[in-house]
Amino acid sequence: MSEEEIRSINLVPTKAHSAFQAALLKIRKNLTVFGHTQPLVFYTDNVAGDSHFLRECFPLLNLGVVQIGRASCRERVFAG
Repeated sequence: MSEEEIRSINLVPTKAHSAFQAALLKIRKNLTVFGHTQPLVFYTDNVAGDSHFLRECFPLLNLGVVQIGRASCRERVFAG
């Protein structure tokens, strides 16, 4: 693991954001306490479902975000 990489693993009973929100807020607090910058990038397998929640937990994720429309299935298939 890189020194610039933060990982949190939580065994939770559901996929509900409330199950791991406390862990993310603790990470945000500890980054500030120890003088580190807040994350600018966050990886998730559910962008549409997690983006609002993650931007609430880490406000810097909002910087430079440009919302785009969702491509239709036909546009995705024939884009290449």
